[in-house]
Amino acid sequence: MEELIWMEIDRATAAVGTSIVGWINSADLAVTLGGATIRAVNTISNEVYSTSLNVDGSFVIPEVVAGEFRFSFDNGLLVSPDLVTARDGESGVVDFDAIAGGSITGTVTYSSTDTPIAGASVVAVPLVGDVGGATTVDTNGTYRIEWLVTRHPPLDARSR
Repeated sequence: MEELIWMEIDRATAAVGTSIVGWINSADLAVTLGGATIRAVNTISNEVYSTSLNVDGSFVIPEVVAGEFRFSFDNGLLVSPDLVTARDGESGVVDFDAIAGGSITGTVTYSSTDTPIAGASVVAVPLVGDVGGATTVDTNGTYRIEWLVTRHPPLDARSR
């Protein structure tokens, strides 16, 4: 009940100020919406605003500084739009589709001794558009890159 009250307060605040209102849709059963966190990052100030999604994927970020925003989502990859604009005193409205994406795991070792290479950078570069990723190898030589788009395999993974 308390959650519903706060949701209505957020909606009322959003109606009178600068805000972002939106929905995440997903037909992918691997993407959990309710309770997941969505983040909006102002592209100029790098200020981060976040909120939890409702079970239906809707969300309200009630008070933001006007500007352009990039979004990230804890439980998957957001598919377009790339930027959303919230103008002073208005609501920026956005509708995303989300996909689960894939992941790559592995171990980086010296070939001559088979000992781990801690601190190496591993970069996954898609051969066709889409989203890649990068990470740093841990002390055991292992790495994991998550949230990769799997629509256009393969990826070209190289370590540096």
